[in-house]
Amino acid sequence: MTGGLRGVTPPGAQGDRTAPGTDRRFALLGLAVVLFIGNFAAFYPGLLDNDALNQYREARNGQFTDWHPPIMSVVWSWFIAIREGPQTMLALQLALHWLGFWAVADGLWLQGRRRSAWIVLAAGFFPMFPVFNREVLKDVHMASAFIAAFGLVYRDRIAHGRARMGVLGCALVLAIYGVLVRANAVFAFGPLLVYLTATAGRMRWLAAVIASTVICVLAIPVSSTVNRQVIGAADTGAMLSLQIFDLAGIARHAADPAPFREATGLDLAAVQRCHTVYWWDEFSAWGSCASAFAHARALVGPDGRSRVGAVWLAAIAAHPLAWAEHRLRHFNSSVYFLVPAKHFRYAQPRSSPSADPAVPTTPRLIATNLVAMNFILWPMTWLVAGGMALMLLSGAPRDEGGAWASRMLIVSGLFYSLAYAVIGVATGMRYHYWSEMAILVALMVSAPALAKRIARFDFLAVASLAMIAAVILFGTLFRVADWRFLL
Repeated sequence: MTGGLRGVTPPGAQGDRTAPGTDRRFALLGLAVVLFIGNFAAFYPGLLDNDALNQYREARNGQFTDWHPPIMSVVWSWFIAIREGPQTMLALQLALHWLGFWAVADGLWLQGRRRSAWIVLAAGFFPMFPVFNREVLKDVHMASAFIAAFGLVYRDRIAHGRARMGVLGCALVLAIYGVLVRANAVFAFGPLLVYLTATAGRMRWLAAVIASTVICVLAIPVSSTVNRQVIGAADTGAMLSLQIFDLAGIARHAADPAPFREATGLDLAAVQRCHTVYWWDEFSAWGSCASAFAHARALVGPDGRSRVGAVWLAAIAAHPLAWAEHRLRHFNSSVYFLVPAKHFRYAQPRSSPSADPAVPTTPRLIATNLVAMNFILWPMTWLVAGGMALMLLSGAPRDEGGAWASRMLIVSGLFYSLAYAVIGVATGMRYHYWSEMAILVALMVSAPALAKRIARFDFLAVASLAMIAAVILFGTLFRVADWRFLL
């Protein structure tokens, strides 16, 4: 071919062109394949936690429930016909992971950002990712499907000026699979779907955010219908976990045990024994206050409706401030922000033999925690960084430096994690796996536009840097001082 590519494929080009550096570009693909194989070999055959074990059992017996969205069990049942065990699902989630990171990296290469391409591919080994993608987890499956969907469309638009129908179709299938893998994935799905189906030139920013929100809302009943009516998943009362957790929090902060007692049959003393902002587990069927869940399940009427829902909504309406305090305290725990070092130690209920922290607070424990769970891993750091990046990119042309793609990816990550402020029932880094991945990739894609904006060093740039510094400072201070008053 003539007219060698010098870094950027012009919009509308029909196919990738041969160009100086093509061999290195193919090396990028080769490295992605090697990283996938190495990642798979290192973690073979894959780990299963209790959630994954339950999904595996459902996949084997063909009887699905809605405690975990059943689509993952359905797909797993297909793979079991090939080979028993977790290795096939591990291969799937890792293949999608590296496909997504390679596609984004290749898109950057085609833009002439070759150093950035190598960096993005290396970011596939960001410390949080191998910690969790060695396990077969619905959180990881969701994120792997989403990043692959994003990457395929991002690359195709750079290579061809648009997303071709075949690529777009594959991306939509992956996005739909991802949104069905976790019940709350609907909150991440809206912005991602807007990006996949609309370009910067076709949709204004405000319209994109509104459309994302509408899609998130509409996806909730659609997802539930697919799980219940199409797949035939049995109702296990999964919603009760949120309702019981909120009622316990309201009882604690409003000193009004009546709604909690009506829903669970337990009194305020049980709340004091078993409630912790860390998670709801002590009220579950496997917790020390297990009778709460059993009692709530018994309140389901012949029509399949539970009275607990009405009690829950009435309690929130009667004690909105107590509910808000409960939710904010839990969200703070969930994003690992203003918490003491290794704050799981303080999640043990008073009814447990380990009511006093089993591990005393020592300088060594604090130092170890600050290294092992440093601020680069805190979800709060990424949420603030994503929010600040949105503001810094607000003045950038929608197609400059990947600003449009980055903004929609950041909104997907923010929507997903911020939803836990209302629906979260447990603390865990894996719950923010997608948010950290989405924001990390978005920051790298939009790095030129962000650097240009920060270089102006005006009020917004200084305020953004100061906000991130404040998160790191106060988060570190709470850990060093062992402050527990927000738990």
